[in-house]
Amino acid sequence: MIRSVASLRPAAVMTLWLPFFLLGSCTFNQYFAPRENRNGEGPSGAPAAVYPLAIPMQGEVRLWSDGAIHEVVDGKPVTYLHIGFELENTGVEPLLLIAAKLSLEVAADPMLPSMLPRFDLVPAISVGEQEAKPGRTARCQFQFDLGADRLPRTVPSCTVRFTAQQGEHVVSQVTPFRAFEPPRPVVFFGDSWPCWGASSGGVSGWR
Repeated sequence: MIRSVASLRPAAVMTLWLPFFLLGSCTFNQYFAPRENRNGEGPSGAPAAVYPLAIPMQGEVRLWSDGAIHEVVDGKPVTYLHIGFELENTGVEPLLLIAAKLSLEVAADPMLPSMLPRFDLVPAISVGEQEAKPGRTARCQFQFDLGADRLPRTVPSCTVRFTAQQGEHVVSQVTPFRAFEPPRPVVFFGDSWPCWGASSGGVSGWR
């Protein structure tokens, strides 16, 4: 079941993100870039895939990843992977990302045979708007739980499957991502994400 951050108690949200306010940056992380249609950026500067919608649909969908991170919550280790979307609607009907059809596939680690592929992972948490009204842009972001035993650096690649709808028209897309190293990686999930850390110098984003 997808949970909205807005539905969580404030104390729970603060507990979830407190380690990164204290540490300032994250040691266990991995960054990802789309392997196709890499002709845009996410709000943090992460490389994004951009998909113009085919006629009769009007608009485009951008998606990116601000990476995967490993943390300890209430004494239990967890690994999360972030995927973000922007829906740009230039049509006359609402443009909707169908969250129920959003899934993530995580590749096996060729160096660690015990790290098997995982299929059909669904988001654990979502924030933002999943519907763009005509003439508007909406942004939504999702957090996938990879499990306690899967460290970010054991994820060489992943694949996102999503579906968008505008009026009676529906389109589905598969977007592959690969691990990569940005010039200056700084964990930052955009202005609407609860915050997965910041650089020690107080500068957020990708440089």
